[in-house]
Amino acid sequence: MFRPVPRVRALAVVLSLSLAPTLARAQADAGLSEPPPPQVTPPPQVTPPPTPVVAPPEPVDTPAQIQARIHYDQSRAHYAAGHYRAAVRELESALTIDPEGANLWFNLGNVCERLGDLDRARMAYQRYMDRTHDAVEQERTRRILTRLDGAQGELRSLHRRHGRADGAFWALTGAAIGSTGFGVAWLLASSENDSRVAPWAFTVGGISLGVLATVLYFAREAPRGRSLLVDVSPDGRLSVSGRF
Repeated sequence: MFRPVPRVRALAVVLSLSLAPTLARAQADAGLSEPPPPQVTPPPQVTPPPTPVVAPPEPVDTPAQIQARIHYDQSRAHYAAGHYRAAVRELESALTIDPEGANLWFNLGNVCERLGDLDRARMAYQRYMDRTHDAVEQERTRRILTRLDGAQGELRSLHRRHGRADGAFWALTGAAIGSTGFGVAWLLASSENDSRVAPWAFTVGGISLGVLATVLYFAREAPRGRSLLVDVSPDGRLSVSGRF
């Protein structure tokens, strides 16, 4: 059996339920809200110390490289003093020890060019271009080689000499001298009653051979001087080639 609820108590419950939304809005308008939840501070993060950067060890020169550098430094001193031939000797000594030294080849080409040895300078510049992988340096060296080719053409046109005394010239000259001398001696030894056709034939023939030898000499260009090029292979062997 249910007990009846008193009327006053029921009225209070109804009023509280009807006034709850109004009270909530009033609290919101007045800025009254529930306090924020307490902030939790996270524990500090421990940063590990940075890993020290260890520089790679500097390469140590071998005794051969040290000796090559000594020759290179001496070549620079000779070059600064204007002793170009001594500088060439020192550079060649350095290249004998370190044939792959690209800068050594370039410096050798520079000094040989100043000495006027264009064949040797061209060879050295070509060796330098073969050993460098820098596109800018290769293009620079290519321009130097083009300039040397033009200079060699100019020198050949300026210093062209005629007169080649080779085996053919000396053979004709010897025959001319022998035939002429024999013919003259025969003429002197013969008497007036002897036939002089044969002596005159030897004499005239010798003179003709002499004229032919002279024409042969001046009609041809003199040979260029021989230049020997010494190269060092990667395994240290020397090779000698000649240009004529």
